[in-house]
Amino acid sequence: MFWFIIFGFASNGQNESVVKVAMRALGFEVKKVDVMTIVKDFDRGGTGKITYEIFKEVVTDRILDRDPKEEVMKAFKLFDDDDSGKISLKNLRRVARELGEDISDEELRAMIDEFDTDGDGEISAAVRDMHGKPEDARARARVRERSANTSSLITYGLW
Repeated sequence: MFWFIIFGFASNGQNESVVKVAMRALGFEVKKVDVMTIVKDFDRGGTGKITYEIFKEVVTDRILDRDPKEEVMKAFKLFDDDDSGKISLKNLRRVARELGEDISDEELRAMIDEFDTDGDGEISAAVRDMHGKPEDARARARVRERSANTSSLITYGLW
């Protein structure tokens, strides 16, 4: 898990403040008291730290407890910064720019076309209720083949 590398998790573990930053970076709303409880409950060596393996267990359990529909809506709202209920080309350009991705408008339009259910050139909030059909999976694969730069957008939550 790259967060341990980014936040400098040493083999001997990491303290509460770094665990809190890492968990927030992964999208968890945690308070200091929550992190203190996690460290206390999982600190097997009495060091006041938890290791990468323990952190991974805690995060995995929390990820599995997430509601997928709620997570999709959270991601949708990150893109829909103008609260229009849709993700436009302008919204995707902003996200790509914020992530430092150099993605052409053609590639961004292809991403929109994949999920544009009503043909208006934007992704509507209703897309969150779509179920992955085989043809949807093939369309996603074609878009990914055309764009080697979608990794940050995938991480950001669109794919």
